[in-house]
Amino acid sequence: MIRRVAARVIDVGLALLLGFIFALGPVGTLFARRAVVMLRIGEPGTLWKGPIPMLMGIAGTFVYALPLAFLLVALAAPAVGASPGELLLRVRPRGVENRAARWRQAIVLATPWWGLTAALLIGSWQFAVVVLGATALAALFRTARMLGRTWSARQPRG
Repeated sequence: MIRRVAARVIDVGLALLLGFIFALGPVGTLFARRAVVMLRIGEPGTLWKGPIPMLMGIAGTFVYALPLAFLLVALAAPAVGASPGELLLRVRPRGVENRAARWRQAIVLATPWWGLTAALLIGSWQFAVVVLGATALAALFRTARMLGRTWSARQPRG
């Protein structure tokens, strides 16, 4: 269990490092420019006035390159059979037997990163809100289903 958590920490660290590398180059600049379009920063009638854009700008292009970095790390698992952290710590992937199922699982788990990357590229904050809302609902239902299984396993059979 601890090695599995450590593998996830390594995956997050790798995504953050990749996001930093992207932020230094043209990828970060591209996503930052798209974020200005998406959030309509500087336009009249926008919500993004005052200190909020300034605070986001302090982090620079790093913040805007993160969705792509997390997406690439998430898609590494089905491409090579395990996430980078699992490979490094030699943790055996759990719950998915074949490559097609691994791709389906990765696409579902990477949905918020797909959505945020696409929202930045097309310049639509509404699309980002819909994707994040759908992701939150899916996570809520998945958690409820998992808790339901756990709860029913504890109930004595009558």
